[in-house]
Formats: sequence, structure tokens, C-alpha cells
Amino acid sequence: MIRFLIIAGLIYFLYRKYQSWSKSVAGRHADEKALEDVMVQDPYCETYFPRREGIPLSMDGQELLFCSPKCRDDFAALHSKTSTGG
Repeated sequence: MIRFLIIAGLIYFLYRKYQSWSKSVAGRHADEKALEDVMVQDPYCETYFPRREGIPLSMDGQELLFCSPKCRDDFAALHSKTSTGG
């Protein structure tokens, strides 16, 4: 009978450890997911959108994110005109 109680206690202890471990792993994934859902502002049209949906453009060593390819292309065209002086 004592052997059964020791085994049952050990199983319960291992179950609780597994449960806390799995919650911590799930929490880390939720934190990573939350970081992907950060809202950023389009530098051209100033619309806010989720970072994970951004259209990237590297310009002058900076990584810019845009809400759409049209805003990205319009910004690039405007920036190229001002940098060439025309």
C-alpha cells in the first residue's frame, strides 16, 4: 500500500512539473506572437498596420515597413526625386 502511495505521489509530482513546463513554453510562444502583432505606422500614408503584414523597403541603411506596395513605391519615387534634387 505504501509503495502504491509513493508511486501515485511521484506520478502526480511529474504531472505537475510537466504542466508548469508546458505552460511556460506556451507563454513564450504567445509572447513571440504578440510581438509580431505590434502596430507600426506607414511613413508615407501614416496608416497603422500589423508589423507582420508590412511591405519592407531598405533605404539609406534603414528597414522601412509600408502598408501596401503602392505606398512603398510612391515613397521610393518621392524619395528618389528629393535626393536627386529634382
